[in-house]
Amino acid sequence: MATKPKDADLAYSLRLARALNEARGSLPRLAQLEQLDQAAWQAVLEMQRSSFQPEEGYKRLLLPAQRVRKLGLRFTRPPVETLLYQRRGLPSNSDDSARAVVEDRLSVPEFRAALQDRRYVWCGAAGLRNCFALVLAG
Repeated sequence: MATKPKDADLAYSLRLARALNEARGSLPRLAQLEQLDQAAWQAVLEMQRSSFQPEEGYKRLLLPAQRVRKLGLRFTRPPVETLLYQRRGLPSNSDDSARAVVEDRLSVPEFRAALQDRRYVWCGAAGLRNCFALVLAG
């Protein structure tokens, strides 16, 4: 059974997701954003299971499409990969600080390039360990 984030963690995650999608110039409908945020949370848990160490800073984790679908992502075209990025030490408890977290991540060339790649149909965030999930359409 999937682990559900606490309401406070979801609110934090939604702020990060909104800031990320604002930076990208796209923002899904709120209902879709909330559903996808739940899936991003599950993707973070998957990342933790993959022996990700916080001191590594950033990590790109590719998840098979079948596993991504099991995390709850639903698109007309199935996603083929999910990219997860994490950065330590950047708390976010307001919209302004969420934007600061996004700006920090944009300083990483690989993350900036992925964010600008329009093949990604959605950019989500999970507050747990400040992680972002980018979903690539097939």
